[in-house]
Amino acid sequence: MLFPDNFNIWLHKEPTDMRKSINGLSLLVANFYKHNLQSGDIFIFYNRNKDKIKAIYWHYNGFCLLQKNLDRNGFKIPKELTDVISLSKNQLLRLFDGLHFFNKKADNPDIFY
Repeated sequence: MLFPDNFNIWLHKEPTDMRKSINGLSLLVANFYKHNLQSGDIFIFYNRNKDKIKAIYWHYNGFCLLQKNLDRNGFKIPKELTDVISLSKNQLLRLFDGLHFFNKKADNPDIFY
């Protein structure tokens, strides 16, 4: 999977309908974030059960959609998010692995898991 060279990662603050595809999610980004969709930033959405996540980002000449479903335990997303969260690359990897990412140690690149 190719990611842009420089990008920000944004975790949406509330559950999202996972029936949405690239078009529906990109509309959420345009309306909620008021953000340039072609910036290369990664936008992450999760469902109410926290067992599915989708990420969209612009790559070169079109949108990419990445989806992951966990069989057990769900993604470790804090229960109450009051705002959009900016994640580091390491936190993104931990999130996709189904691990806790929302702590100071999770952003330490020297921690292997």
